[in-house]
Amino acid sequence: MNKRLLRLTEKYRPHKVEDFVGLPKIKAIVSNFLKNPYPAAFLFIGEPGIGKTAMAIAMADALHSQPLHLASETCNYDNLDKLLRECEMCPTFWNGEYAKFHFVLIDEIDSTTQTAQRRLLAKLDASELINNAVFVFTTNTIKSLEAVA
Repeated sequence: MNKRLLRLTEKYRPHKVEDFVGLPKIKAIVSNFLKNPYPAAFLFIGEPGIGKTAMAIAMADALHSQPLHLASETCNYDNLDKLLRECEMCPTFWNGEYAKFHFVLIDEIDSTTQTAQRRLLAKLDASELINNAVFVFTTNTIKSLEAVA
């Protein structure tokens, strides 16, 4: 793609965790995780435009994993179940090679249905944990999440 045609947000967004300005605690936690990754889930909370999704994409790149991105408006039970089955049954690739982890990114988790949120909670519970997946959820607020928990 011609660099002049890139949107400014894409052109200037940080591509590596260490490229983010500020956020020393968050960068330290994420950097330590990336040194020795394991199946995990992260919840990034904050105002729109602060880099929650950009941080998740940088994490996926560092893990050499293609993000499976599910936006809140498409995160219903059926789409979520299909994505979770893909994580359980199918290998994931990065630049033509097998990747160690599926990287699941769900933006605006607070806007998803409560049924989808409960399905995710079940999958994140140790009894149904997906052993080859890293989940990142972004949200502007946790108000809608508290009702499910």
